[in-house]
Amino acid sequence: MNGNNGTLKKDIAKAAILLSSLVIGLLCGETLDAFYIAVLVQSLSNAYDSFEYIGTFSRLITGAYVITFLGAVLSFICAILHFAPNRMTALVNTKGVVFVVCVCLAIPFIIMSIKVFITIRNGEY
Repeated sequence: MNGNNGTLKKDIAKAAILLSSLVIGLLCGETLDAFYIAVLVQSLSNAYDSFEYIGTFSRLITGAYVITFLGAVLSFICAILHFAPNRMTALVNTKGVVFVVCVCLAIPFIIMSIKVFITIRNGEY
């Protein structure tokens, strides 16, 4: 045991919250309002969390978190356009855009899942 138990718990909790917020947002309500409210909150959280890792470790980790940040910005813009009273609302409500937003917000989930897997595989929990 290496003492990474707190980090492992934090990563698992963060991944579960991210996934549950997107699923609840998609399944609640007849419109996409709940989904885009969850997107607003989660995109801000992802952008904030990505700054912790940008430029501090290897190029691969930095690149992954730069992609996370860009995905968070794209998702945030789509959420703002959903609530804006213009023609863009119909565009961001299409299934394709909703899928892209889900993928953009799932990037940190994939990164955290890899970290949890490696931590468990190496016995550092």
